[in-house]
Amino acid sequence: MVDLMAEDIDLDIELVSWKMPENAVIPPKPERYKEEGTQFAFELARSLGVPITFQARVMDARAAHEATKIAFRMGIGFAFSRAVFDLKWAEGKDVSDPELLIATAVRLGAEEETFRTVFLSGQGCEDVETDFERCVMNRIWTIPSFSGQGKEIQIHHFKNMPSLEQLKKFIKQGESFFEENQ
Repeated sequence: MVDLMAEDIDLDIELVSWKMPENAVIPPKPERYKEEGTQFAFELARSLGVPITFQARVMDARAAHEATKIAFRMGIGFAFSRAVFDLKWAEGKDVSDPELLIATAVRLGAEEETFRTVFLSGQGCEDVETDFERCVMNRIWTIPSFSGQGKEIQIHHFKNMPSLEQLKKFIKQGESFFEENQ
C-alpha cells in the first residue's frame, strides 16, 4: 500500500527483507497481543478491501524475498510484492514454492526463462543477506519500520500503526505521529 503514496508525493520506496536479529532487544508484548493483533489485522484488511486468512502452518518466506529482489530488478517489484502478499494472505498459498513465484512473475510480465534462470541461480540471495545485515547494523528490531528525512520509526505495537496520512506527513516532514496515536 505504501507504493500508492509514491504516486502522490515525490518518494523513493525501498522494500527491505527483514528477519529478527539475534541480538534484538524489543519491548515485551502485553497479554492477548496475538489475539488482539489478529483481530486488528482482520479489521484493517476488511476496511481496505484486502481479503486475508491466517494459516496455522508457518511458511518460510525466504524464496519470496529473493524473488521479490529479482522482480524489482525487472521493473515489476511492487506488483510482484503485492501478488505474493495476496498469494500468502488471501489465498493461503505456499510462497516458498519456486514454481509459484516464477509463474507469478510471468503473469506480471517477466520473461519466464530469464526470471527462472536468475531466480534459481540464487541471485536474489545476496540482496536478501545484505538487507539482513543492514537491519542488524541499523538496529531494526521490528517491522514495520519507516525512515525518512533522517528519522526512523519502528512500530512495536499494532496500536501505533500510522494511517497513510500520518505516514505521508512523517515521510514528507520527518514528524512523529506517535503523540497523535497515544
